Amino acid sequence: MADYGGGGDAATTALLASLDRSPTRVVRAIAVLRPGPLARSDASAALKAAGASTAQDLGSQPMLVIEVNAAQLRALLRTGQVLRVQLDSPAPTN
Repeated sequence: MADYGGGGDAATTALLASLDRSPTRVVRAIAVLRPGPLARSDASAALKAAGASTAQDLGSQPMLVIEVNAAQLRALLRTGQVLRVQLDSPAPTN
């Protein structure tokens, strides 16, 4: 696995390794961003440039809901604005 320049937390590294095994697979995840206004704009611009179709804000929280493949996730991580990425789990509907 190539270095992406991120902090290397275990969940992000595991997700990237999983996507590397199936590079065209798209996953829905939550990207936790660094605090500050530049993080969101840098992350959104990187995702758009990489062709990611979804990047939704989670209100005022420094987070984005994303749908990405391996290359798009790598582009996002290279911005240096991401603290971690975790798979999004759907809320139960009873």
